[in-house]
Amino acid sequence: MQQAEISQRNNSHTAGAGRANEIDRTLLSIVIARDPEPLSHSGCATGCLSAIALGIAIMRLAPGKAELDFRDVQGLCTRGSYADVEEAISFGNETELLCAATRLIEVPQSPLLVTWNGSAVIPYLRSRAFAGDRRADWLLKAASPGPEGLATAYHLDLSRYLFPEGLSIPIEQALFEIGAPSGPEIKGIARLEIAACGLLLLAAKAFWFRGEISTEAYNRFVGSFSERAHHLSAARPHFGLFVREEDSMNEQLQ
Repeated sequence: MQQAEISQRNNSHTAGAGRANEIDRTLLSIVIARDPEPLSHSGCATGCLSAIALGIAIMRLAPGKAELDFRDVQGLCTRGSYADVEEAISFGNETELLCAATRLIEVPQSPLLVTWNGSAVIPYLRSRAFAGDRRADWLLKAASPGPEGLATAYHLDLSRYLFPEGLSIPIEQALFEIGAPSGPEIKGIARLEIAACGLLLLAAKAFWFRGEISTEAYNRFVGSFSERAHHLSAARPHFGLFVREEDSMNEQLQ
């Protein structure tokens, strides 16, 4: 998928949010990977950003009601060991990768960024943008305290949202708890894309657990995700791991 297509789709949802007392927000889950090469030519660790995966969902908020709908996931990477999945967008270097990610994230409706342990992820991305002389206003917003409500917040750190008392578990454990697929055969961009989708599923379950969305809304989101995962699996087989068994059985019967 091209970056312009994602931005155009996001803008169309903003335009449809004009109904009174109704807000449409784009949820963007972010998972990153650092340079797989441990040392640069000078013998020092580079610390460069090598890949980023963005999961995309739409949240529609109205008085006493919230709906979620899964839309897409996109992997971006620099050329090298992470460019191992069809349809991943590959760039020549870290600066180009950051530019592309910024174009996807800085859409007019100010999306809600979803991370796990964002207190580490966001400062790291800020440092890489600064090193590459890249402006990234979304990173400044995400790093600021800002409002915490789903209608206005810039950034949702799921680890703090779920465990405000400070309990910290690795993202792998959090995703395992909701049944996200894992294993040594899932590598590179595929691993990042699955984690980005898992974060959206985890966010939906957290919203349900905390009473932000109803059980029906949560089940509809899971259904929309499974359906989209089935379509994505045609080009990216790793998404087949997310497809619900009943969906696979229904297809076999048709």
